Amino acid sequence: MSSLISMKNIGKEIAIKLESVNIDSPEKLIKLGAEKSFLMLKESQTISPNTIHFFLKS
Repeated sequence: MSSLISMKNIGKEIAIKLESVNIDSPEKLIKLGAEKSFLMLKESQTISPNTIHFFLKS
């Protein structure tokens, strides 16, 4: 998680949710992109209004 939270606008809560869908590094997040990552979170039902706001601002 530490490498994810070093990214701009990613805190502990979002990092934990990203890791729950196997996005565990900045490289994976960048490679997948905001839209795909968002859809993975949405499908896993770990998404919250704060997470939606983050992805809309990306």
